[in-house]
Amino acid sequence: MIISSKTKKISTHVIIKTMKSIAWFTVDFDSGSGGHRTIFQNFNYLAEKGYKCDLYVDDTTSTPEEIRKKIEDNYFPLNGEIFCTVKPTKTYDISIATFYSTAKYVYHSSSKHKLYFAQDYEPWFFPMCESKIEAENSYALGLKTITIGNWLSYRIASKFNTETSSFSFCADLKTYHPIDNIKKENAICCVFQPDKPRRCSNLVLQSAQLVKALRPETTIYLFGSEKKEIHNLEATHLGILKTDELNALYNRCSAGLCISSSNPSRIPFEMMAAGLPVVDLYRENNFYDLPSSSCLLSDATPESLASALIKIIDNNSLRKKMSDSGRKYMQKFPLDRGFKEFYHFISSLDCQTNSAKPKNKKIYNAPTVDRMSKFAQIPQSGKLKPPFITDFPPEPAEEKTEPKPVPLTAKIKYKLTHLLKP
Repeated sequence: MIISSKTKKISTHVIIKTMKSIAWFTVDFDSGSGGHRTIFQNFNYLAEKGYKCDLYVDDTTSTPEEIRKKIEDNYFPLNGEIFCTVKPTKTYDISIATFYSTAKYVYHSSSKHKLYFAQDYEPWFFPMCESKIEAENSYALGLKTITIGNWLSYRIASKFNTETSSFSFCADLKTYHPIDNIKKENAICCVFQPDKPRRCSNLVLQSAQLVKALRPETTIYLFGSEKKEIHNLEATHLGILKTDELNALYNRCSAGLCISSSNPSRIPFEMMAAGLPVVDLYRENNFYDLPSSSCLLSDATPESLASALIKIIDNNSLRKKMSDSGRKYMQKFPLDRGFKEFYHFISSLDCQTNSAKPKNKKIYNAPTVDRMSKFAQIPQSGKLKPPFITDFPPEPAEEKTEPKPVPLTAKIKYKLTHLLKP
C-alpha cells in the first residue's frame, strides 16, 4: 500500500489483489498422456502466478499420495493439493473441467466462473452411443470454454453456440530444436498409438508398408506406444521415448507422419520445431492450425500418405524448404507463449471482453496430395499382405530340473568322513 508522507493516509487508488482459488477436475491417466501434461503445466503456471490451485481426480480407487507420485514419476511435481473425489468441501472462485465426464461437476459447482478446458473434440472418441451423446452435451452446458488450437474453438462455438477462446499450439524450444552435426538417415518416423483410435494405427502401418515397398532403402521408425511385434512390415518399433530421444529422432529422419483425425496433436509442432517436415490428413480439423509451408496434408488413404512421404524423401530442396520453414514458424510459438495466453484468459474473466478469441481463419491453403499420385503405382500391390501387430510372446519359462539324487555310497562316505573326524 502507498502512504502519503504528508497526510499519513492510505491512498485510495491502491488496488489490493487477493489470491483466487481454482478447482481443476480431471480423470485418471496413463503414463505419457500428452493431454494431462498440458493440464499440469498450466496448473503449475497459474500457481506460480499466485492462484491457489487444487486438483480433483475422479478416481476413488487411488489415494492422493499415489496420484501425486504418479504425476511426479511421469511428469514433474504438482504445485497444489490433490483430492481423489469430485465433491469439494469448499467453494472456489473458479472451477475448470478438463474432460467431458467432468463438465457436469463444474456445472453443478458454486464457483463464480465455470470453465471448460478442451483439448480435443471428444464426441469423436466414440461410436454412436451414450458416451458420445454425453460428450456432445458437455459443450452445451454453458461453460465458458478455452481450447488448445483454433479449429476446436471454431467447432465448439459454431456447433453448440458456446462462448469459446483459444491458445496456441506451442513447443518447448529448449527441448525440440535442430542438433548440429547429427547423422541424417534416409528414414521416416511415424506416431503409432493403437490404443488411441483417432491416431488411425492401421492407416499408419499400411502407409509405411507402401513407402517400404517403393523405397526399400528407407528405414521406418514407429513410436508412441508400448512395443509390439510387427508382422508384414519391416520397421523398428521404438516404443515410448523420452523428450530428448524424440528430438534426436526428429533430427535424424527425413519426414514425420502424425495422423490427427480430430484436434491436431502437439507432436507435429514439436517435429516442426526440430526441423522435421510433417505429413498429416487433409481434413478440416487440420486447416486452422497446421501451416502449408511446413506440412503436407493428404487424403486419408495409404496411397496418398505414402505419396506425400516419398515426395519429401525424394526431393532434397523441398525437404530443406519445409524444414527451414517449420523451424522459423515455431520460433513464434515457444511453450511460454501458450502459458501466457492461458493465464490471460483466466486473469481477464472479470473483464467485459476477452482478447483470446479464436482465429477462424484457415492457414493451410495447399491442395491435397492426390491418391492417384505416380508415387503410389506399386507393382503387384495386390500381393502385399496387410501389416498387423501382436504383443510380444511371453518369455519361455525356465525349465525346472530336479536335482539328481546323491548315490547312497557318497552319502555314507560323507557321513563317515564327518563322524570319524577327531
